[in-house]
Amino acid sequence: MKITLVPLGLALLLAASPVRSDDGPDILQIFDAFVLSSAAASKCGRPDEATLQKFLANFELVWVRAATALEARYPDRTKDQIGRAMKAKADHLSNRVFEVVAADGCGDAKIRDLLERFKMHVLWEPGTGS
Repeated sequence: MKITLVPLGLALLLAASPVRSDDGPDILQIFDAFVLSSAAASKCGRPDEATLQKFLANFELVWVRAATALEARYPDRTKDQIGRAMKAKADHLSNRVFEVVAADGCGDAKIRDLLERFKMHVLWEPGTGS
């Protein structure tokens, strides 16, 4: 079985490239925000099962929309390549959060901000503007 890896540079380029919309923030920025808040909550939060499920449902929607935007922007890439690039970006961002937690703890201002964002991501109702 041959395994093809997406180079990290390509993965970061794909996941960081802006896909603008006149309707609001860039979906890839939203994707990054969800990844970062998820990483902070995984280390420093204690969401109950219902809260976690709501977050994951919203994150899945963001993931799908981000993947769709990247597929449109990079039609020469396969869905698998796009998925691997997104996973690499998510891993990179998560590791950055984990480094901050390891160095400065869960009380760090940046981590507290991410935990607040996690709460907002849970409360987000797609399609309602809130």
